Formats: sequence, C-alpha cells, structure tokens
Amino acid sequence: MQDHSLSRRAMRAVLGVALAALCAEQVAAQEAAAIPPVPVPAAATPDAKLPSLHIRCDGNPPHMSDAESFARFVGAVTLLALFAPRPELPSPEKRVFGEAGVAICSQLIDDPAHREKNTLRRLPLLLARAAHNIEAKHYDKALADVVQARAEAAAEGLTSNPYFQRSMGISLDRFEAAARIRMGDAAGARDAGLAAAVAAPYSFVPVMTGQDFGWANRKDGGLAENYLAAADRMVITSAMIHANRLEDQNQLAAAAALREAVIVRAQAVVTDSKNSAPLADAAITHALAGDWTRAEARAGEARANLEARDAEGKPENDRAGVVEKLDFLGILQMVREGRLDQARRMFGARSEWSSISYGARFLLVDKLRKDAPKDQLTGVLATGSDEQWDVMRRRILATQLQNDTNNRTLFSNILTYAKVDDYERLSKIVWNTDKSRMIGKEPIKNSRFYQVNTASAPISSPFAQMDALMLHAALLAKARGFKGFTMIAPRAVGDWMWVAFGNPGDADSPAAMFIDADKAIAELRQIIPTPEEVTARQAEREKAALKKASA
Repeated sequence: MQDHSLSRRAMRAVLGVALAALCAEQVAAQEAAAIPPVPVPAAATPDAKLPSLHIRCDGNPPHMSDAESFARFVGAVTLLALFAPRPELPSPEKRVFGEAGVAICSQLIDDPAHREKNTLRRLPLLLARAAHNIEAKHYDKALADVVQARAEAAAEGLTSNPYFQRSMGISLDRFEAAARIRMGDAAGARDAGLAAAVAAPYSFVPVMTGQDFGWANRKDGGLAENYLAAADRMVITSAMIHANRLEDQNQLAAAAALREAVIVRAQAVVTDSKNSAPLADAAITHALAGDWTRAEARAGEARANLEARDAEGKPENDRAGVVEKLDFLGILQMVREGRLDQARRMFGARSEWSSISYGARFLLVDKLRKDAPKDQLTGVLATGSDEQWDVMRRRILATQLQNDTNNRTLFSNILTYAKVDDYERLSKIVWNTDKSRMIGKEPIKNSRFYQVNTASAPISSPFAQMDALMLHAALLAKARGFKGFTMIAPRAVGDWMWVAFGNPGDADSPAAMFIDADKAIAELRQIIPTPEEVTARQAEREKAALKKASA
C-alpha cells in the first residue's frame, strides 16, 4: 500500500475523525442518542466525464504504487507536469448510493476488465460494497461481502498479521456486526463487534472501536464483560456505561464500586471546578444497593458542590441533569420509607427521566409497578422495564437505519491498514526508559499524573502512537519500581495520555482502572518489539526477500 508522506498532525486528524465517529456511535447507542438530521444520498453526477469507478465505489482514488508516486513527484518538478494527468483526490461526495454503489463496486471486484488486483485496495472495495448492500437493505449480501473479504485477507496472510488486525481488520468485524444486528442476530453482532478488542485488551484502537451492542443484548456477560473491563481501564466514560449495564443486571455492589472508581479517576487531577454528576450517580447506585450511609454522603457532596459552583458563578454545564438525579434519589428514599403512593406520583409525573441511567430507571420502574393500583400506572410507569427496554432498542436501531441513508456513516467503519514500519520505527524511543523523551519531567500540577506524548517520536500512524504510549507507560512503571499505572486519555485517538504509576490496592489506583504493566508489555511488545528484535526481524525479512527474488 502506498506510504503517503503525511504529517503526524494530518494523519492523526484523518484517523481521529474516523475513530471519533466510531466511538461516538458506540456511546450514543448505550443511552439512545439523539436522532441525526435527515441526510441526502449522493446523486450520480450528470457530467459526461464521470469520476473513476474507485471514487464512485468508496470515495477514494485508485491505488497508486510507489513507482507511480515517484513518477508524479518527478513530473511535478519538471515540464512533465504539463502533460501528466492530475491524480484523483478522495471525494466521498462523489460516492454513489445503494444498488448503484453495489453495481459500481462489483465492476472493480468481479469484472476482469476493471478488477482491482491489489489486496489492500480490494478489501476496502469489498467493504464498500457491503456498505452499499446495507444501504439497499441486502444484509445477507453484505455479510457475504465480509466473508469474501476475510477469505482474500487470509489468502494474503493478513488475518494472522497483528498490525492488520489492529487496523483494517477491525473494519471486517464492524461490517459483519453491522449486517448481523440489522438481521436481528444481536449475539452474533456482539461477538463480531468485540473480536478485536477481546483479542487485544491493551491496544487502544481495538478496544475503543469495540461494539458490544448492549442495547440489543440486555442480559449479557462473558465476552462483553471482558471488553467492558478493558475499556474501563482506558476511558472514564466507558466505566460509566459499564456501571449502567451492571445496574440493569442487578449487580449493584459491582456497579457501586465502579461508580466510586469513576469518582477517584475524575478527581485525580485537581481542577478549579469539580463535577457533581459522578457524585449523584454514585449516590443513586449506593441507594439501590441498600447502602444508604454512603448514598447520603455522596448526595450531600453533590448538593454542596452544586451550591458552591452556583455561588462562584460557575454553574454545572448539566445542572438540570444533576438536580434530576438528586430528585430521583429522593424518590428512592420515599420507597425506602414505604411512601409508595407518593413515590409513584412523583416518578410517574414525568414521561422521561433522561439523566438517569437506564439500569437505575428500570429497577425503580419494576419496583413501583409491583402491586400498584391501575390509576397510578401513568407516565413513565405506564409500561414495565421490558417494554421500555424494547422501545429503547427499537429507537436506537431506527437511528442506525436512518444513518444508513446518509452515504457517510457506514463508510466511517473502513479503516486504513497500519503497516509494520509504523510500529517498528517507534521501538527505540519507546523502549528507552533511562532517559525517556516521551514523559514530562514533573507531574501535572496538584496530581500524581505525568503527561506521556509522542511529540519527540518519529512520525508514525495514529494506530501505532496510542499503543506506543501504553507500552512506554508500562515500561516506565516497571523501571520506576511499580506494578502498573492508571491513565487518563481522550476517547478518540490522540498523541498523549496522562499516567500515574502505582500498585494494586493504592487508594488512588482503583482496581477497575489499574493497568498491570507486565500484561500490557506482554501484549504490546509483539507489535513494538525491542530495537534488537526489530533488527533481527528486518534481517529475516531481507533474507526472505532475497530468497524469493532468486527463486
């Protein structure tokens, strides 16, 4: 595949947009995101000179070899540029839609006259055809496209390639999941959506792009729990989502512990304005678990913080949401005191409790509906938790089906291939812990966290940068005498993270968010080996290339 000479910032921006779209979709699905604006499918251009088949299939130009790229560079600095045709640029707006897209992509995949032969260019075309089949609601054909893509990737040895599996290989899983969820196979969609994350639990991109389809797999466990635990260690919003799930599964002690871990993480870096929402969420979960001492303590902190911020003229961004959470806690208190009629009136007065996690909401719905007089089953109490869950599930699915019409969202699932060189060129700086150039000299003000970044590292793929940060943090932890670390990172791909070194059991290193350095190193050294191992690998590849050339 062509090695474009993009700047680190440009590469990060490209992948950041794609990953932000993927991760936003996952977070939104957990809590029934807002319906997007009605999109307009791209229309075929009436111009006599149509874009290439590649552009019309997936919005990207045909593959350009390194030789062609060099020839164009030579042409650009000589008079040859006057005669050379200008290369096409990515033009997603010229991508055709639905059945027409299937037909265009099929020419590049199946027609001998137009067949794309480069596997790393064919795979995105196959996935683009899968996207167009989904647009056309041919879900079985989309699944067949994924099967074909996997077979072709396997034939090239890519499916056993850890670099492929951490980049373009994720796309195969996501399209299989997309087809299965639309076919009604929620469990199959979950298994496909989590394959990469479960296989690489310390690799940032596979975990952050994982899809457990929790909104369609209500009583879940096993595979999803492994994924959620991996995500908890990396990003705080994932831990919040996990706690919601645990509440719905009535695992209230575990949910409460996770809420407390979220607070520790949120308050780890002292800021001028503390958020009240995690405190209020923890109060609700403790109350549901029957621990009213801790519930009242956290509620008191939330109220005091809310009032303090109001007095300072720095009100919470979601002040109304925090107030709603505290009102919900008040209804739980009524239930505790046996004032069920009053609790039903207060709770049923709303048609929605939008700031309350679905797990907590459903638990209270079922509790208040039990043995309730018919005239009190109004508002949010009009239906039970199973019916409300199904409404949420259908709403999220409807949102996804609507997104299928915009000729954009599905294509954000197609990730580029991260090559071996992208990782190996980072080896020297990552494994240098004696005089690290990736970590700040001093902790961030009022915290134990240090910033780790790739500003001094060789230019590399954004896929590789996050793994480099994780591996370097683990190596530093060991070098400094610690068992591991906790981290704060953006949900979308970036070139930095904050890390605090520590040991299991430390008060500021909650178990749910502690990263075991040995486990992280064992996984990530397979893709970013030591400099000595890189040298040996390169020698083996050169030897194999010479043998192949002389055969």
